[in-house]
Amino acid sequence: MNVNYLRISITDRCNLRCFYCMPEEGLDLKEHSEIMSYEEIYQVTKIASKLGITKVRITGGEPLARLNSEELIGMINSIDEIEEITMTTNGVSFAEKAEILKENGLSRINISLDTLDRKQYKQITGKDKLDKVMESIKKAKELDLSPVKVNTVLIKGYNDDQLDDFIKFMDEEDIVLRFIEYMPIGNGKNNDNHISLKEIKNRLEEKHTLTPVDVKGNGPAHYFKISGYKGKLGFISPFTHNICDNCNRLRLTSDGKLRSCLLKEDETSLYSDNELLSEEKIKKIFLKSIKSKSPHDGYDKILKNNKKSMHSIGG
Repeated sequence: MNVNYLRISITDRCNLRCFYCMPEEGLDLKEHSEIMSYEEIYQVTKIASKLGITKVRITGGEPLARLNSEELIGMINSIDEIEEITMTTNGVSFAEKAEILKENGLSRINISLDTLDRKQYKQITGKDKLDKVMESIKKAKELDLSPVKVNTVLIKGYNDDQLDDFIKFMDEEDIVLRFIEYMPIGNGKNNDNHISLKEIKNRLEEKHTLTPVDVKGNGPAHYFKISGYKGKLGFISPFTHNICDNCNRLRLTSDGKLRSCLLKEDETSLYSDNELLSEEKIKKIFLKSIKSKSPHDGYDKILKNNKKSMHSIGG
């Protein structure tokens, strides 16, 4: 297995609420002193690059909720072996930082957007910021951070009735729209809200002709062109389709733990007594994590045991 992709969560904080990540009792957020410094993230990424990591995705929480994240992009971009730096963001603050982010080395952007309805957006997130997200999508296209991808988690009984609206939006904006299967794990645990993307695809195929296409990226999405429409449509189905065999990534949490799998609780700290381990020890942890990559233990066990929230893992 060619593991060449590192997802780095740089904060567990966000500037919006999230329907599938926010527990009623709120989030147990880490203090700034408990998360990795940019210099430490750079050091770990440089070590990882010597072991075959060539692609990095910056995530959170919301990565742009952390101050001066554009500086980290520049630091990682200075590593010769790193070929691509991407980011996943909710888009609220992206437009105002987009130019400096690209100038510092950002290659592409994924923007999370779970509703096109302004009232529902405010209801979900707690803020009336949908216009800011739309501005960020347009700015990303203007700067040619392409392909610009918009990620939509489909939630049964909440936004799955907006299917036609999302397809129209994909066509009008000529973007890559990706439907992501809701994963009822951690704080977002609620099986009643799960809807399979197979059902969504079947609904679309009753009205449209979908033809498989290729789209630049590093993930497990299956992409399609809808006849007569601009843009492209992707499906990411981690629950109804096992995507482990094609997984090429490791995850680094904001507090410095390395995970080989999003859905496994196993993780190894890169620290001892609040100090980053030596390069040799970090290399050994990376190599062990790469070697130990394997399919997870089944969704029934995941649904029962997984306690981690997406904001703390990096999605």
